[in-house]
Amino acid sequence: IETLQQDLLDLVVKDTTADSSEDGVLFKCCSAVVSLHACGAASDLSISAAVKHRLPFAVSPCCIGKVMKSRDVRGSNSLPPLPVSSINRSAAPTDVIAYPRSKWLGNMITADEYQLLAASADYGGSGTESNAPELSRRRRCRRAKQIVESDRLQWAKEQGYFTRILELPRIGSRYAKRELLLGAVQGSRA
Repeated sequence: IETLQQDLLDLVVKDTTADSSEDGVLFKCCSAVVSLHACGAASDLSISAAVKHRLPFAVSPCCIGKVMKSRDVRGSNSLPPLPVSSINRSAAPTDVIAYPRSKWLGNMITADEYQLLAASADYGGSGTESNAPELSRRRRCRRAKQIVESDRLQWAKEQGYFTRILELPRIGSRYAKRELLLGAVQGSRA
């Protein structure tokens, strides 16, 4: 097993399969794209990199509310490139990743409504609250997260992928992120 530490945006935007590029070998020997604790747009960038290179993916998404942050991309002759900070790692330029991701959800809600949905999808708490308002809030937040994850997988389906979402066992009462997004090219061995 070999791992790669790379800005996800580069894996989606650059031509990483061309022999002439310095990154030309990145995906030649890859079997899958795996991304753990992928905050914000990092989940979408991981899935997009897999789709671009027709590879299976396993993505464990994290914070949803950060998806609408736009990455500050510089690199022209007049401005030096920005370092990939923790803020930038969870964001993507709007011309690369647009929300909602899928036509399915895009036909139902606007980008502004998606922003509210994404903000609602970030939830936490001790998990021990038993009052009705708090339980109701957590159910709404959980449903918002399920819609966001479904939108991501539906986008991959629209690109010719077979997808599944797995719910992992709870790891303690405070850990709300339990989804694993899986996808493979329709009809492939994966």
